[in-house]
Amino acid sequence: VYRQNVFEGMDIPKHFISGHYVIREIFCVKCMSQIGWRYMSAEQKDNEFKVGHYVVEVVNVKIRH
Repeated sequence: VYRQNVFEGMDIPKHFISGHYVIREIFCVKCMSQIGWRYMSAEQKDNEFKVGHYVVEVVNVKIRH
């Protein structure tokens, strides 16, 4: 059974060391904490492989047993 555990915010332009991107922050549906982001577009062609992928910051994820 598929269950959605995150929701996405609005598009945000962001500059990282590797280039300029448009990202969407992702949030936990239960605690509303930001847990990472999703690449929506890349300014540089050599970074387009990241588009559509998620980055989850493990430090922000809390696992309950």
